[in-house]
Amino acid sequence: MKKIAFGMTCLAFTGAAHATVTLYGLIDAGLTYTNNQKGSSNWQTASSVMQGDAWGLRVTEDLGGGLTSVAVLESGFNLFDGTFMQGGREFGRQAYLGLSNQYGTVSVGRQYDLIADFVIPVSSVPYLGVYSGHVQDNDNLQHTFRLSNAVKYISPSYGGFSFGGIYAFGNEAGSFATNRVWNVGASYKHGGLSIAAAYEDLNQPAGNTTGAVGVSGTSGSDYPSLPSLYETGTVLKQQIAVVSGNYQIGKFTVGATYSHVRFDVTTSPVNVDNFEVFGSYAASPALFLTTALAQSNVKLVDSGMKPKYQQVSGTVDYFLSKRTDVYTSISYQHAGGDAKVANLYSLPASSTTNQLAVRIGLRHKF
Repeated sequence: MKKIAFGMTCLAFTGAAHATVTLYGLIDAGLTYTNNQKGSSNWQTASSVMQGDAWGLRVTEDLGGGLTSVAVLESGFNLFDGTFMQGGREFGRQAYLGLSNQYGTVSVGRQYDLIADFVIPVSSVPYLGVYSGHVQDNDNLQHTFRLSNAVKYISPSYGGFSFGGIYAFGNEAGSFATNRVWNVGASYKHGGLSIAAAYEDLNQPAGNTTGAVGVSGTSGSDYPSLPSLYETGTVLKQQIAVVSGNYQIGKFTVGATYSHVRFDVTTSPVNVDNFEVFGSYAASPALFLTTALAQSNVKLVDSGMKPKYQQVSGTVDYFLSKRTDVYTSISYQHAGGDAKVANLYSLPASSTTNQLAVRIGLRHKF
């Protein structure tokens, strides 16, 4: 799911400060058919599939001399029952304050990591949604978790090149490194070429209730567990290295993504390599066709087991207007090697090594 970039100014006032408040949001709803969930087929309502349901407030203020203050409060929700998402947090998607000038932007608060800022926009994620996610979203390309207590810097573009860094604090006295995260990333755009890379290091994620990811004192955890990777111990460390790029040739966009993820777990280290190629075709200004092929190779270091997951996904997306579109998508996963069952991301696992999901959805941005 890509970051929401659409909005309308609901309140603006001018004066010495030149401040503007913008209300924006997105609603994505539809029906999903799955051929096998725990042994049975299922029709279910589901929101936040192509993109996450959200509403937010964006504030900017001209402070003079090229300096601008920025702030965002963004809440994720489930359309069908009205509950908060992101572990039940009121502003679980984003909540930050910062300053921006010609040298870049520094912000503090709960924020997206640089995989979301740099890599996701040039990957297949904006075209295909969550069911196409790599097994258990092990590389966070579906940005399952955000970073709390984060200090972030994003540079301006220098001839198409931009970069950034994040440090998210653990906030625990006497245990500074517990549940801390650091993350760096960069992107480059020139003509039809777009490429980005990021590296993220999580130390004892969800290891306390005050830190960068996972649980909080009053909310549930948004840090994913590892049942589909066959290790259920505690994650002591997670490292993600990912690179993605695409090239636009007329009406065609072709691209590829590779990520390597290392989990140091109390039961056994786990390595995951994700490979993906994708392509999109703009059949008309309103109609887009996209497909992707992906494979995730998992290795449990101690036992030598090697689960594998092959996946094919496709989407037909038709825009009724600039803000409203209807779409249908299909995702199929086959589990091979030592894998026991298929498990498309965000759905209950199949009882067999195959799983198919078909989606019909409606999306509106405001």
